[in-house]
Amino acid sequence: MGAHPIRPARFWYWTAAAAAVAAVVWLALSLFLGLRLMNRQIQGFQRVPIPGQAEVAFAEPGGYTLYFEGLGASDEQATIPSFNVSLTSAVSGEEVSIRDYGGSVTYDFAAHSGRALGTFRIEEPGRFLLRTEADPRGVEANVAVGSSVGPAIFRTLILTIAGTFSLLMAGVVLAVVVAVRRSRAR
Repeated sequence: MGAHPIRPARFWYWTAAAAAVAAVVWLALSLFLGLRLMNRQIQGFQRVPIPGQAEVAFAEPGGYTLYFEGLGASDEQATIPSFNVSLTSAVSGEEVSIRDYGGSVTYDFAAHSGRALGTFRIEEPGRFLLRTEADPRGVEANVAVGSSVGPAIFRTLILTIAGTFSLLMAGVVLAVVVAVRRSRAR
């Protein structure tokens, strides 16, 4: 009588382990790339000192976010100094309406600490004058404008967690199924 190999083969344990390793690689790579993209996005914000003014340009029509940047801005408990901000078209002189952000998004990235304060929408790309007014207090602060970091943060976290969890669970389920089937085959 010959010995029959036990099915499924041990090879499937290695496949389950590979899924677990892939989960760790996915986690590290997703966080690295996601944080790198957010860093690049925040570095690319156009900034205007408070108080001050500067011309900013938007290459695409659509929605943008206005952030307060200063020491401790990412701390939601900290009080932001009072200031006024306006955005007007450099061509037409028309003022762009800035609405409250209506949520809570903060960042402490790329040597910048910021908090979302408002949103605005431009219909046509172009140049705009961004003006900030406040009593100078000796504290360095800026207004930054750009695309919202909220979706980038959400996308990075959700894709990272979902991918890591899926790969890890696939490895665990495969290992358990193989163990149970091999045990029954004996």
